Amino acid sequence: MDDDHLDIEQTTVGDERVGRITLDRPDKLNALPLSSVERLTERLDDIDGESVDAVVLSGRGKNFCAGIDLADMPDGDAVVEGGAVMHDVVEALRTCPVPVVTAVQGRAFGAGFMLCLGADVVLATENATFGLQEVNLGIPIAGYVTKILPRSIGEHRAREWLLTGREVSATEAERAGLVARVTPAESLDDAVTETLTHFETSSGLTIRLLKERLADPTDSLEDGEWAPLAERELADMRKAADEGDVEERLSTFRD
Repeated sequence: MDDDHLDIEQTTVGDERVGRITLDRPDKLNALPLSSVERLTERLDDIDGESVDAVVLSGRGKNFCAGIDLADMPDGDAVVEGGAVMHDVVEALRTCPVPVVTAVQGRAFGAGFMLCLGADVVLATENATFGLQEVNLGIPIAGYVTKILPRSIGEHRAREWLLTGREVSATEAERAGLVARVTPAESLDDAVTETLTHFETSSGLTIRLLKERLADPTDSLEDGEWAPLAERELADMRKAADEGDVEERLSTFRD
């Protein structure tokens, strides 16, 4: 395990070279400090499609990722910084030139949910739960969620999830279209292997070209295509930090 709470190895599944990234902080439900998310972004940005054919992202222990460690969110400035960090990792996932599969068990909240939203295929165990609880923290969520989530599950369902922050079961997430497949916990590794084998016959170049076309959450396809939405999200987070009660709410959750 690295001190950035990421355990990284390269394996093979059939003819597929697979980069496995495991979030490795089980004692904290794999809640990550911002520095770990930054390192994850760097690792994803380093993938060029030459050394691996796919990436599998999972969590050590009973949970995938409970979000950003709230100890890293002492004030509004940190909240805004966290928004920028999530922009980067979601963009890195969506622009990664090879398929990214998330294998989810237990909680996928906040940042954990966004890692799934940025991935290509989400597999989940029957006990997995998903949630965007930022609204309960007074945080107008970043990570391009307000664009990507409605496309994934439909606008009105996305509005309900975002505005209530409620927990969503794996079964409901599958029905909504976020999760590709729900499996018993003991079968999750088999589901990952089966999914990876489906990529073996696919053209790596075609996958890269399709992912480039699918990546942009704004449909702008202009230089700096991600920037306007990112700037709007961070401006909203700054307003919440300066004028809202985010620090009080964060303090309550940390306590």
